[in-house]
Amino acid sequence: MTREIIFGLIFLVAAGLLARVVTGRFYIQNLNLTPKTIKQWFKKHTKTLQIITIALLLTATAGIAAQTLQRRRGHTMLNQLRYANEMWLDLRIVVDGEEINDSFHTIRDHINPDYSAFAPGIRRFRFVHSEAEATALSSRTIAAWPRNNHWPHSLAAGINWAVNRDEADLAHFIHGQIRDVICLTDFGLTYPLTVEDKIDSWEAVSALWQAFPQNERSDIRRFAAAYAINE
Repeated sequence: MTREIIFGLIFLVAAGLLARVVTGRFYIQNLNLTPKTIKQWFKKHTKTLQIITIALLLTATAGIAAQTLQRRRGHTMLNQLRYANEMWLDLRIVVDGEEINDSFHTIRDHINPDYSAFAPGIRRFRFVHSEAEATALSSRTIAAWPRNNHWPHSLAAGINWAVNRDEADLAHFIHGQIRDVICLTDFGLTYPLTVEDKIDSWEAVSALWQAFPQNERSDIRRFAAAYAINE
């Protein structure tokens, strides 16, 4: 049962109970509003009013919870999308039956609740190994997979190149941004890093990538670009 159906049922119950109270006997008895009749009316309808209050509170609570869950899901998918973009992965999304490929900004607009193009039906982000796996996924899923060229391998080679820097290299090359020597095992990874690692262990690789200063990430991309051209 979808969230909209649940909200609708709760609303109908609350509206029905409210209608029963408003159109009840008290309403059609000439509206004899005295302190005594008001007290009697509330005493008679206490249980009904409690049910209405609870139903309205449940509706409001469910709405807030759904919005919170939607924003958390959107935030998680945005982080995954940024990682896919950083790793030079291809992207695929289906919106209103239309397939959209390899467009970071378009996909971002569809999963960010703050954008008018937001598509709430998109529920998950999957990293797969090929375009064939991506097209087999549900339309509710954003898919990312390695490009069918040298670039994914070259970026893995660039990361391995950066991991191999020792303390002397770091002092000379990192433009004043100090970092510790990186060991892949600290991230649950093994040397050398592979394209498969970027898919199967994307969270670990994402943490590894964030461990590099921004300037060094640019160095890695330049190394990867030169590596890809020479392949």
